[in-house]
Amino acid sequence: WSTDDSYKFYSALKPKTDFQVDNKYVEFYHKKRNKEELLVLINHENSIQKVTLHSNQSVKFENAINKENLGKGSDFCFQLKPADVLFIKVDRK
Repeated sequence: WSTDDSYKFYSALKPKTDFQVDNKYVEFYHKKRNKEELLVLINHENSIQKVTLHSNQSVKFENAINKENLGKGSDFCFQLKPADVLFIKVDRK
């Protein structure tokens, strides 16, 4: 992964989203169903990855599993452990 830039090709094929992730080792999905939104971040590396998630507008993030409030704003920083998966519920209110 560290010398592979194929993520650039695949990112061009993904649909446009209001969210961007700054780490190429973290797989990112933005899912919508009716008015519900879910972000999925997956660490594919064997090391801890620091991730900044940027939103085009100020939103509130909540951990979708344990309901922990992750904050409100447009930039969020996370650390993902190896093989970690993070599910984030988005609240645009």
